[in-house]
Amino acid sequence: MGLLPNTIFLAYLSDRPPSLFSDFVSKFIIFATKAHSATIPFMAETSHKILLVEDDAFMVELLTHEFSNAGFEISVARTGAEGVEKFKESAPDIILLDVLLPDQNGFDTLRKIRREPGGPEMKAMFLSNLSEETDIEEAKRLGAIDYLVKANFALPEIVERVKKAAGTA
Repeated sequence: MGLLPNTIFLAYLSDRPPSLFSDFVSKFIIFATKAHSATIPFMAETSHKILLVEDDAFMVELLTHEFSNAGFEISVARTGAEGVEKFKESAPDIILLDVLLPDQNGFDTLRKIRREPGGPEMKAMFLSNLSEETDIEEAKRLGAIDYLVKANFALPEIVERVKKAAGTA
């Protein structure tokens, strides 16, 4: 059996300028993730609402796709202030926040959400590139169920942790 078409195409691209290759790779990862996820049977009986507070467009696209396939209804906020407003509007079952946001950090965002009606008992998790123990401790002080370092988890693992925290696993 010969090389797979994708392997041949990747070999072809490896001789091209790096920008073309990296652009292709990022688009291929999105395509491969979508193609792989599309083969997973839809298992959710009820839709749970998740509020994703994340400013990175690539992460938003990947997470939105994965959570949608897992049966979640997703609301996305790209700033902390937008996250607080969407919390008031959407009544999510769980919030997944990044720590580094353009206008305020995720900790301040969660503090503000905790002051809103329904905020104190809201389930919240952090998903961040930051792995300092002080950040993890701060998340725990704010009542976060979990703190996931992006580099340490594959997308399906993140979804499973959120499903468990939301009570759907």
